[in-house]
Amino acid sequence: MIKPGKSGTGRKQKPRSAQTDGPRRKNAKGSARARPSLWRLQARAQLQSDGRPDQGFLVDTYTATVSVSNGTAWMLLNRLKSGASLEQLVDQVIGKYRTKRQAARADILIFLTQLRRIGLVEGHE
Repeated sequence: MIKPGKSGTGRKQKPRSAQTDGPRRKNAKGSARARPSLWRLQARAQLQSDGRPDQGFLVDTYTATVSVSNGTAWMLLNRLKSGASLEQLVDQVIGKYRTKRQAARADILIFLTQLRRIGLVEGHE
């Protein structure tokens, strides 16, 4: 029988709040914070231009699913080809559109979560 707070190996597990997803660094105030995560399109996600500079198609080569992308999604998808942090994506959106940082961040997180759910992007915040 496994006792609460222990793994199957008999070692104690860290409480969930103490587990980290990666290296941590100190911010200007000296407290630890997680490094920004890099989001990147998976190799199976292919971008196909439709001839216009700000729109195109996202093709999932595993499922043969094709999605039409609007200008904002197309801009983000192209940035995700080489990888970007959430804050870099937010900066790009607010640099092009008049929107508040918090709203842009929330919308981009929804977009990234949808892409991750279908396996087209890797990363986490």
